[in-house]
Amino acid sequence: MGSLTQHKLPIIDFTKENLKPGTSSWHKASKQVLSALEEYGCFVAVYDEVSLDLHDKVFNKLEELFDLPTATKMQNKSSKPLYGYVGQIPVVPLY
Repeated sequence: MGSLTQHKLPIIDFTKENLKPGTSSWHKASKQVLSALEEYGCFVAVYDEVSLDLHDKVFNKLEELFDLPTATKMQNKSSKPLYGYVGQIPVVPLY
């Protein structure tokens, strides 16, 4: 009988005081976010406080992402199963 390997989601720390665009800590965090999203599709964010302005900006960008036309979403392909856009399939409904 085989054993199942349990995956751990990446944890990214956003509490650094100097986490401002253009700084080395910003570039490092950006690379961590990109890597986590490419590999896992998500990550655990650690932060002290999120301003209402940042919250609104993030959710507005997410709306833009999810509102993309299906034809654009379908361009996101991968050789790995269930990576990229999978569309509406009965076992994975999008609701």
